[in-house]
Amino acid sequence: MSHRTVRSMVKGLSAGVSEVAIDREGGVRKYLPWALGGERDTNTNTDTDTETPYHSKKRKELSISVHAKQSKASGSDAVGPSLATSECTYVSRRLATTDTLEDRKYCTFRPQLESVIKQSLWLKFAPPLSKFFPRSSFMATPERILVTGGTGKQGRATILALLAFQQETTIIAVARSPNSASAQSLAALHNVEVIQGTLDYAAAIFRKAGPVTGVFCVLPVGRNEEQQGKNMIDCALKNGVKHFVYASVDRGGSRSSDTPTPILHFASKHSIEKYLETHTAGTDMTYTIIRPAALFENLSNDFSGKMFAAVWSTMPKHTKLQFIATEDLGHYAALALLNPAQYHNSTMSLAGDSLTFDEAQAIFQAQMGSSLPVTFQALGSFARWAVPDLGRMIKWFEEEGYAADIQALRRGYPELKDFAAWLKQSSGFVEG
Repeated sequence: MSHRTVRSMVKGLSAGVSEVAIDREGGVRKYLPWALGGERDTNTNTDTDTETPYHSKKRKELSISVHAKQSKASGSDAVGPSLATSECTYVSRRLATTDTLEDRKYCTFRPQLESVIKQSLWLKFAPPLSKFFPRSSFMATPERILVTGGTGKQGRATILALLAFQQETTIIAVARSPNSASAQSLAALHNVEVIQGTLDYAAAIFRKAGPVTGVFCVLPVGRNEEQQGKNMIDCALKNGVKHFVYASVDRGGSRSSDTPTPILHFASKHSIEKYLETHTAGTDMTYTIIRPAALFENLSNDFSGKMFAAVWSTMPKHTKLQFIATEDLGHYAALALLNPAQYHNSTMSLAGDSLTFDEAQAIFQAQMGSSLPVTFQALGSFARWAVPDLGRMIKWFEEEGYAADIQALRRGYPELKDFAAWLKQSSGFVEG
């Protein structure tokens, strides 16, 4: 069997990232898009995930009343002479706790307002405004967000979710080939810019992108993954990024932070997580680590999807595998980027369903009216042997496995897709 055949057989069998080169122990180069890996966040209280300015129809409003003593000299209501001559002589200002353009304009006035009031003698001993009006209430969402892997599954899903939440946000998508059809389809979207870049040259990416306040970082699996991740973090810190969202992989739910696992590309992600945590300590940059499980999108009608199913079928019948839809992954990534205060230095383990292979087959038959596309199980067994890191990963699934708290995630986000919902709404499978 030729090397080309092996490469095509194992395509699609791992962590939801793009196709990359990895070295087999022994020297033969294999190409594998690690679609099975992904990371989740178990430290976040997901019960409040939907209570954000972007989901709640009932907007909370905050009334800000500035009561000034009448000036004996002028008899006016102004709070000091500086405020009286400014354009914003507000005695009462009513604000919605949403991050609209108008709110952001008002937010820029807040530091000036506070400075003027502090200069007023009658407020000399008053507590600062921040005691009553927390910064998070006024924080504008990031205006420019850099997304790596823009043409990949996770990057594209994040871009679409950002656009759905916040149309005025400018998104800079990084693509290896800006002239490709996939990149051009992104460039046609409102407020999306596409730049050419490779993750081996992080500094060049930031130079082309210009000032950005948020970063979504998803990395291809390979020899350089760990160094690429660390370089992206370093460049983000140097360029004044406020919030960094890293797409990692779940390694056992709440155990993820302390579990590198024997899987090489899982361990690389664990190392990047630790680097992010330690190097942002004491800086102005905060972070969110999302840890998705396997992607539903790895199941497809092409050979890659059939091969994925074949490898899955080699696992014991009782063994469940957790999955997440990339659309839902993008939803959580966008939430973190647009609400940095809420997702400050947090992690999220993500999954929408937990299934055995037989359960998945039954659901597919019921929803689609046909059998789940799969190739010969013998090819799945061969792939486990041919790619050692894949073999280690499947063994880990059998013994440990993903462990996102799906019930808690669904309480916070009822639209979270299970396998049946994904098949009907997002899969692209043709019924019948």
